[in-house]
Amino acid sequence: MAVSTIDDMLAASDRVLADVQRVTREIADAPTEEHAPVEPVIKVAFIVERLAELEGLARDVTDAAAQFGAAIDAVAKEAKCKPGALRRFIKARISDKPSKARAEAEQLVLLFEGLGT
Repeated sequence: MAVSTIDDMLAASDRVLADVQRVTREIADAPTEEHAPVEPVIKVAFIVERLAELEGLARDVTDAAAQFGAAIDAVAKEAKCKPGALRRFIKARISDKPSKARAEAEQLVLLFEGLGT
């Protein structure tokens, strides 16, 4: 799963996320037993049926994380930016609450200005 551009990386990440969400929905929507025992029981057969798919998704997530890290490092180096700052910025932009991250960053700047290092 080689990624050559950031757009490719984002597309790959979207596919991995969609797969994870699909598997999660399938598990949540799976029929339950009408008379479930009082004690929780692990349905090993259910896990075994989905094991290869889950392992594949886990490998995809690991690969996507490594590719994201490499892309962040490359872009940050070219932009003369700290990779950690760029990573947090990108994560904040794709989160459901980017304004919260911005407010926290603004307060962090105020703290450093007011208190120093």
